[in-house]
This record gives sequence, structure tokens and C-alpha cells, in this order.
Amino acid sequence: MIRSSRCVSLSSKVFGACTHMSTEQQMEAQVAQLEKRATNAEKELQALSGKLDKGTGAAASTDHLDTRLRELLKLMLEDRDECEAIRAQRDELKEENARLRAQVLKSEYRIKHLLRTIGEIEKGDAPS
Repeated sequence: MIRSSRCVSLSSKVFGACTHMSTEQQMEAQVAQLEKRATNAEKELQALSGKLDKGTGAAASTDHLDTRLRELLKLMLEDRDECEAIRAQRDELKEENARLRAQVLKSEYRIKHLLRTIGEIEKGDAPS
């Protein structure tokens, strides 16, 4: 006689095989989609390289590319300036933070000793 725990483990193996097959089918579908996208990309690349070889639209694309590169250079320089300003501000804030931490520690030390002194004075003034 087969125990119930054995049946459960067998059924999970059987169902696992079905799940594995559907996963395999999903992967095949994904591979097919990727192959289709790669084929389309290759066709587009061939068409673009053909246009470049023939020289059609070369002047227009060169002008467009030149203006786009100038825009990108301008943006990059602006970003660099902004980055430098942020770095300078960060450095100033680090220095201020260090000064404030030192000031807090100094104040805590003073408070601690003032409280101790006040406690000692109050003990000395109390009638015994």
C-alpha cells in the first residue's frame, strides 16, 4: 500500500514537470520574439547603411547631428558647473557640521559639570 505522503511527493513531481514544460514553452516564445526583434533591427541597420553609402540625406543628417552635439556639449558644461557648485556647497556644509558637532560636545561638557556643581551646592546647603 502506498502512503499518502508518498502520493503527495509523486504528484508534486508530476505537476512540477508540467510547470517545467510551460516554462520551457515560455522561454521558446521569448526567444522567438527576440529573434524577430533582432531581424527587424538588422533590416533597419541595412537600410540606414544603404542610405549612408548612397549619400542620401547625408548633409541634412550631418547638420542635425552637429546641432545635437552642440546642444549636448552645452548641457554637459552646464551640468559640470552645477556639479561644481553642489560640491562646494557640500564641502561648506561638512565644515559647518563639524564645527556644530564640536560646539555641541563642548556645551554638553559644560552642562554636565554645571549640573554636577549645582548638585554639590544643593547638598551642601541642605540642613543636616
